[in-house]
Amino acid sequence: MPPKSAPRGRPQGGPRGGGPRGGAPRGASPRGTPGAGRGGTAVGPTLVQAAAHVKTIGVKRDGTVGYGQAGRVCRVQVNAFSATLPESTIYHYDVVVTPDNLPARLNLAIIKTLQNSVAPQVFTPRGAYDGRKNIFCPSALNFGDSKEFDVPLPQANGGPNPTRPPKVYKVKLTLVATINPELLDRFVNGQQSHDEEAITAITACNVALKMEPNLNFPFNTRSFFVEQLERRDIGGGIELWRGLFQSLRPGISRMFVNVDIATGIMYKRGPLIGLCLEALDRPGGDPNLLAPASGLPDHARIKLQRFITGLQVTVDKTTGNKKRVIRSLSKQGADQITFDHNGATMTVARYFQQKLGRPLQYPRVLCAEIGRNALVPLEVCNVPPGQIMRKQIPPNKTNDVLEFSKKRPDERFGISFAHANPLIRYENGNGDIVQQLRTAGKMVFDKTRTGPSLFVVVLPDQGDEIYTAVKHFGDIIQGVATQCLKSFKCSRANAQYWANVLLKVNVKLGGINAIPDPSLSSSLSDPAKPTIVMGADVQHPAPGAEGRPSFAALVSSVDLNCTKYIANSDVQEGRVEIIAGLKKMVKNYADYRKNVERAAKPKPVRLIFFRDGVSEPQFKHVIDGELPLIKEALAELDMADCKVTLVVVGKRHHIRFNPVNGGDKDKSGNAPAGLVVDRDIGHPIEFDYYLQSQGGLLGTSRSSHYSVLFDENRFNADAMQAISFSLCHVYARATRSVSIPAPVYYADIVCARSKHHYDPATRHMMSDSATQASDSALQSFRANFRPLSTYAQRNMYFS
Repeated sequence: MPPKSAPRGRPQGGPRGGGPRGGAPRGASPRGTPGAGRGGTAVGPTLVQAAAHVKTIGVKRDGTVGYGQAGRVCRVQVNAFSATLPESTIYHYDVVVTPDNLPARLNLAIIKTLQNSVAPQVFTPRGAYDGRKNIFCPSALNFGDSKEFDVPLPQANGGPNPTRPPKVYKVKLTLVATINPELLDRFVNGQQSHDEEAITAITACNVALKMEPNLNFPFNTRSFFVEQLERRDIGGGIELWRGLFQSLRPGISRMFVNVDIATGIMYKRGPLIGLCLEALDRPGGDPNLLAPASGLPDHARIKLQRFITGLQVTVDKTTGNKKRVIRSLSKQGADQITFDHNGATMTVARYFQQKLGRPLQYPRVLCAEIGRNALVPLEVCNVPPGQIMRKQIPPNKTNDVLEFSKKRPDERFGISFAHANPLIRYENGNGDIVQQLRTAGKMVFDKTRTGPSLFVVVLPDQGDEIYTAVKHFGDIIQGVATQCLKSFKCSRANAQYWANVLLKVNVKLGGINAIPDPSLSSSLSDPAKPTIVMGADVQHPAPGAEGRPSFAALVSSVDLNCTKYIANSDVQEGRVEIIAGLKKMVKNYADYRKNVERAAKPKPVRLIFFRDGVSEPQFKHVIDGELPLIKEALAELDMADCKVTLVVVGKRHHIRFNPVNGGDKDKSGNAPAGLVVDRDIGHPIEFDYYLQSQGGLLGTSRSSHYSVLFDENRFNADAMQAISFSLCHVYARATRSVSIPAPVYYADIVCARSKHHYDPATRHMMSDSATQASDSALQSFRANFRPLSTYAQRNMYFS
């Protein structure tokens, strides 16, 4: 017998076909509301005693089998709803459509036309058709046992003025059986065998249940899909739609409808040429990439052909809204493919220009073969929405589909919980911190079947070594968000303290605290000019620490509003200011786009690069040493057209400002946040300015000095200053503007966190007083510098 704390209430015995064998899930009301779990004499529905003559497929539930009583009562919800059975006789007709082997959707269209247009007087009321061989009618059709009909459907060949007559299909209906719904009532009450009659009756009801949505929405054999429920573009020419599964099933003393969510994998709607570029991992690229004359490899053409074969498209200037099926791709471009037209040789490109009045914009691009030997350029084809991709999911999209598909019970049922029940443990600060955290994580997993998403650690006084171990565990080893709190602050904390803590926690878990005011940063968040903002810094060893390396850090924005950032850091020669590994670090942004975003977002056309910690004598070194590395990285990322603006942000200066007029002062006596000085004391010939972006607290506020070293974007002073001030408002740890742009702040923090990449057991390496032989020091530090976990690479772990 299980422990009393272990909930029971699961149904005994597995079903055939995905539902409970012979009944609804035990311990649940079939109306989707809480029902009793098992345990005790009043748990579960009344036992239905099967009659002696009743035959079952599986083990018969009788007085010997009964229902489970062990364990404790657990009330659950179930996604099942009571169904009312039809009362009149159901008439079952066999359907033969000629020609045969047509797609189910075409068969449905044929029978819909038959019932609504060809013979509406026969089908009153309408029957329910399964798309293949069966139609079920609530009354006998008035033609006897069998009849053949001619059903015309317009052909997809000429838009509003077809040149060919409609195609006629022959449909023969033959009465094969009558079904008395009363047998379903007997079945659910244990008086009817699970035989062909019962199965056919359930099938008839299921066909009636599914026909209406199947006529109006994309569907497969089990579910139908509605884009209004939810739709997600996952890139690669694929989008996901939320759908619904529904099935009529027998329960105990009643029939019920099982309703669940489903996922439809669809081809992305829109121009076919754009879908093809996405399928080849070139979203938004030059369409001429699809031209063999421009170097399209044949293996890429074959891969693309496999992906789009069977896809339905509409063609400009030819088919109107009628859909045609792609059969293959040509091996040449439209300007190379020739055919005989009225005795003259003509290319496809010239035909579209001269005969259809549609000059091609990309004549060298491939053509699609649609219908019978008709070749049309990709650029004139459009993909209608709602086409299910009936092919294997590309391996690199599997995780996206799983992420979209999985729903926890509270999401699936729409239940919300008022509070969680976190695991709380007290540990010895002198023990093995990593093992303690692992043990706590395992306890959470054993309890919830999912790992923890956040560790909150309350540190004692002098808990620096514990802090280092916690961060190494979260950022490097395990890949999980961690938040450390000092015990003496917790003991006297007010609401503002906890609000500040939650600002940090929110972004560590993938959230965004604030976005810039568009009125302050319209040029930054312009969707027509996607922009990436980067911040870079280098931290040097303390004076006197010989043989120690410097740490370089780079953060990159990954959203339109430039509020969410990813980071990476590197080890380099000590006290060298120029970032040697900058090229590799800039390219890290591409890994995020490929492995995390995956959607077909346009590539950035502007890069604003803020550099911290560079003194004026080193400006030329940055231009000569770092700017070329940035340019090389962009070129290798196929972003050579991205225009770069390079700005150095300096804090170590002694310029201060004091408002002359008392009305211009804030409550601290300082100039208000947003003060800009770019005249009189600025550089006589170069683009620079002082920005005091933060409000005063104590003493005299210090502004930051911005020097624009390189600017391909040609920002004017107002635009550059507005962007800088805007970015001072998105620092995740604060609810007010800070003294430097957020990416610069983040880069400084990431540099400081670099020491956590080393195993705490080798903490002597990072001691400020430690020295090592200079010829082996850098190699040793690089060898022991562990990379960030996947979590840290994709989230703002440094907040």
